[in-house]
Amino acid sequence: MGTEPSLRKRSIFAAALFIGFGFLMALTATNEMRRIDAGYRGAIERQATAAYVLANANRLLVSERDDIAEMVIDNTAGGDAADLSLLKFDQTSFAQSLSRAAALMPEHADGIAALQGRADQVIGEDCKPVISLASTATRDAAVVASQQLYRAACAPKFPALVKDVNKMQALLRNDRNAQLAALAAATGHHIRFTFRMIMFGFIAVLTILFYTFRPWLSPKAQDAAAAISTRHSMGHG
Repeated sequence: MGTEPSLRKRSIFAAALFIGFGFLMALTATNEMRRIDAGYRGAIERQATAAYVLANANRLLVSERDDIAEMVIDNTAGGDAADLSLLKFDQTSFAQSLSRAAALMPEHADGIAALQGRADQVIGEDCKPVISLASTATRDAAVVASQQLYRAACAPKFPALVKDVNKMQALLRNDRNAQLAALAAATGHHIRFTFRMIMFGFIAVLTILFYTFRPWLSPKAQDAAAAISTRHSMGHG
């Protein structure tokens, strides 16, 4: 009877130890997963947003080319003025998109700034004579001249720039994919580490419980051994 309170205490201790160990493992695993997620999620979201912004910038760049082409085709003062207004709007929107992409991805800010410089060169230098001529051309001869100048000096400048904006967009997508792969690797490593810690912890808990219950188990084992010995003697007698 005297051993029952002690056994009860040891049982409560064992339950508390198991519960405490499980809670500690769950808390540690949760906090570590949150840390990993926070460390990668921000970069992944910035890269995805920047890639989307650059895709929009590329669309605006193509629109700038189309605005100039429309200006070259139009032979009315009102049409040319409307085309010029659209061109300025698309230029401003393109610059804003690149600025936003650079702010989201400062590690690529130099490359994005170089794209802006090239766009300024194409619109402000290569296509400037075409824009100046087309924006005032209403007579057939002037319209034809602006079209020829557009095909020779302006339009050929756009494909390479559009291609390089696409390359920058692809680079950001690759960065995002690399971050996703790193997140998966970090998560897998943490899962394996947590599993190993649980196994080591479980072994440690069992070891503690063994030595905790050993003083109670030993007398019982001795009594069982004595009873077996007594029965064996009586059988021989």
